[in-house]
This record gives sequence, C-alpha cells and structure tokens, in this order.
Amino acid sequence: MSVKLNIQPDALISGLMIPPIAFRDKADLNEFYGEVSKSYEYDSISHLNPGARIVNQSTNSEINILPNRVQIIEHIKNGFPFQTTKEKVSDIIRKVFLKRFKNQIKPSVIIGYGMKMFANIDLQQGDNAGNDFLKNIVNLGPDRLRLLGETQKLATGLRFHFFRSNAQYDLRIEPLFQDLGHLFVDLDVQFPGGPIDLIEQKFEDSIKETKDYFTNDVGEFLEYWGKKS
Repeated sequence: MSVKLNIQPDALISGLMIPPIAFRDKADLNEFYGEVSKSYEYDSISHLNPGARIVNQSTNSEINILPNRVQIIEHIKNGFPFQTTKEKVSDIIRKVFLKRFKNQIKPSVIIGYGMKMFANIDLQQGDNAGNDFLKNIVNLGPDRLRLLGETQKLATGLRFHFFRSNAQYDLRIEPLFQDLGHLFVDLDVQFPGGPIDLIEQKFEDSIKETKDYFTNDVGEFLEYWGKKS
C-alpha cells in the first residue's frame, strides 16, 4: 500500500496546570468572559462549582476554567490555517487568562502545561485500509490473532510513550474503530512547568513544536510504513 499523507490536526486542546486560585465568586470569571469576548466570539458562560465553561457552539470552541487549571479546545475546520488557531489559543492563555489572574496565582509558577492534537485520516484505500495498514506494521497474522479469541472483526493499534526534548509524549495510532478505512492519530504532549514569565514566553513555541512533530515526524513514520505495506 503506497500512502502519501498530509497530516493536519482536526483539533488543538491546550491547558495549564496552576496552583489553586481562590475566585471572587462569579465576578472574576464574568470579567474574564467579558475580556476574552472582546477579541473572540463566544456565546455563553456557564458557572460551575467552582469554575466556568465558556463556549461558542457554532465552532465547538470551548474554554474550561477550574481553580487549578485552564483548558482551551479548538476544532479546526478542513483548510482553516493552523497559524490562526495557534495565535488565538496563545493569545487567550497569555494576554487574557494570565494577564487577568497572574497576581492571584501563588506561588507564581505554572505546574505544567500540555498540548493535544488528533486527526482522522481517510487512507482512500478501501473499507479496511486503516486496520490492514497497522496489522502490517505489527505483523500479526491470523494464527497469532486467534490466540486472543475467535472474532469476526479485530482491529489493532499502536501506542508510544516516551520523553523528547524534556517533554512527555503519548502517541496513539489506530484504525478509527467506527470506520476501519480511516486512521486515527492522537498526540498528547506534557511540558514541564516553571515560573509564569518563562512559560508565557515558551507557550506559543510549544504549540508549534507539537504541531511540527505531529505533521512532520508522525507523517514521515506513516509514509515509511505505507511504502513497506
């Protein structure tokens, strides 16, 4: 099977882990919602106990704020430039969230932060192409698979967990189990924390580092094995 892949993420999920913040009831969160809505379109805020969820239903954009973490979820439409998503997420974290809550984070450190990307890839090689592709890598023939029990349809995947450039990577490559003609690629990268000012400087570059690995390194790995299949 010859596979030429251009892997682009379908979503970017970014987050910070912080020392717990003591919010001033709903006032802090309402003010944050007002500030972020000046630059980006969000429909509503729902207050949690404690924290808040801010959403844009038309784009599936979401901001989740808890006392000890903030998470931003951006779904990326096909053809939409990733650079725009990267700049938006970085802007909300650095210029809105940290600007608003920096003085309330004590001690003044980020415990850790992470990036997650995933993609659903149509191999356009038939209804079972994603599963066949991975079975060729793992080299599991029918006799070996039968050791797991008789089954009408068995799918197999790969998972890699490793450290790279002082960050912890978790990479899953598996057929999309609802449609075995597709591959599902999921990358989760956890970066070490540090002083707030340092993480502010590194945050956007960390998004780029994750995206480059997802598109280039994982793409090259899959193309190599596609030629071998």
